[in-house]
Amino acid sequence: VQAVFLRTSFLSDSESMLRRALAGKDGARAHAILLLLVNLAALAPGARHVLERCADARSHQPALTGGGSFLDLVLDVMGLFPGATSNAGLFLLRNLAFVPESKPHFLANRRALDTLTSVMEETAISKATALASSALWALLYCGAKVKSTLRASNIPKRMRAIEKTVLGELDMHVGIHEGDGEYRMLKETARNLAIVNELMARVELPTGAQ
Repeated sequence: VQAVFLRTSFLSDSESMLRRALAGKDGARAHAILLLLVNLAALAPGARHVLERCADARSHQPALTGGGSFLDLVLDVMGLFPGATSNAGLFLLRNLAFVPESKPHFLANRRALDTLTSVMEETAISKATALASSALWALLYCGAKVKSTLRASNIPKRMRAIEKTVLGELDMHVGIHEGDGEYRMLKETARNLAIVNELMARVELPTGAQ
C-alpha cells in the first residue's frame, strides 16, 4: 500500500490540504492529515519520501503565510493545535528520526530539534514525552553533531531529572496499574530516557557517527 502512495501525488496533495487546514484553523482536518503522514513515514521508504519533501524549502517565510518548508508547516500546525494534533506531529517527527538521513534535517531546521527538547522541559510526563524521548534516542544514535548540539543546552540535565521522575512514578504503579496505558507509557518513556542519557554520557558514539 505504501508503494502505491509513493507513486502518486499524495504527499504534495497532503501538503496543500495541510496548508489550507492551517490557514482555516481546522484542527480536525490537520489531525487527520498528520495521522496519514505518520502511517506513511512508519517505514523507511515513506519516511525518506517525506524527508525529500522537507528538503524542498519553498521560502524562508513562516508556513502561516503560505511559504516555508514542509517541515516548517508541520511544526506550525503543531504549534497552533496542541493536544492530539500536536502529538500526531510528534509521532511524525519520531518516525522521521528513525531514518539515518533525518539527522541533517533536524540540525538544519533547529525548530524541529527545539520542539523535541521543549517537550522534555514540560512538567507533566505524557505521551508527548514518550514520543519526544524516542525521537531523541534515534537522533543521538550515531549522531555526534546532534549530541554536541544538545550538550550545549540544559537538556541533558533535564533528561536525567525526568528519568528519575518517571522511575519514581513507575514504582508507584507497580502491582496496581501495570496493565493500563499510563503504566505502559511511563515504562516506554523510562526505557527511552535511559538510552538517551547513556548515549549523552558516552565520550565516543558508535562507529559511523555523523
